[in-house]
Amino acid sequence: EKGTIIYLHRNAIIKIDGSLHVNGTMEEPVIFRGDRLESFYDDIPGQWGILYLSDTSRNNMIDYAQILHGTIGILVSAPPEDENPPDLRITNTIINHMSSFGLYALNASVYGENLVIGECGASNVALFYKGSYEFVHCTFANYWRSFFSNRRLPALYMADYFIDIDSAGEEILNWNESNFEKAEFKNTIIYGNEMHELVLDSYKGTKMNYLFDHCLTRIDNRKFDYTQDPRFNFTINNYSPLLDSVPYSYRLDTLSPAIDKGLMDYALSVPFDFNGESRVSDDGPDIGAYERITR
Repeated sequence: EKGTIIYLHRNAIIKIDGSLHVNGTMEEPVIFRGDRLESFYDDIPGQWGILYLSDTSRNNMIDYAQILHGTIGILVSAPPEDENPPDLRITNTIINHMSSFGLYALNASVYGENLVIGECGASNVALFYKGSYEFVHCTFANYWRSFFSNRRLPALYMADYFIDIDSAGEEILNWNESNFEKAEFKNTIIYGNEMHELVLDSYKGTKMNYLFDHCLTRIDNRKFDYTQDPRFNFTINNYSPLLDSVPYSYRLDTLSPAIDKGLMDYALSVPFDFNGESRVSDDGPDIGAYERITR
């Protein structure tokens, strides 16, 4: 319930085989964090393990949570043959300072809105094999600091395959020809301090089922020419979102190119931002989880 703080020791894992309901509020979020309370540990990643939603987990809902300083913020996955994957609805939540992934999903169903995922040693969001994914008014911004480790993965990584290891230690390739049911990103920021922060990786080079609509991205056109892809609509690329509070809340600065550039149709489905500010009362909604309000 609201105001709960869950302290996790080194390598601790919370495994959910049933349903997880996190009922925080804006004033009293639910916090998952490490158990070291000294100020030195306030933004140190990798202090605990994983929040794991297993293949039998259903009807998971997280609202107004802070998931901080772990290894993987949320892992939600099911075996390739599972036709009834685990599901998660996550709203008004920040995942930050993860030593590996922020959200790792494999054969799952995830809906996110007003979701902020910050510093991660791997990807903010990684989607594998197949599943159904939709993110509306989210901010995925990775400014991982190299003195922790060298980051080799982009802020968003999608692949229609994954590598498993059998009992003999041999690698097994799992590839899904039909790939994702959907993977949609709407009025969302996908950015970071690397030159290429969005990778769509198909094992056989097939076109995956995705949509990027009114997003602000960092894509190296030499690696991927998104301008020739009709599944990218009204993209603002390689313009810094000018976030004024990295690496903590990722709000927009007054000069951010994301201001008023979102699609109103999506804002009407998420009319209030991460801080409860209206998106629909000015010239247009801002891209990302935060609406810049000038008073």
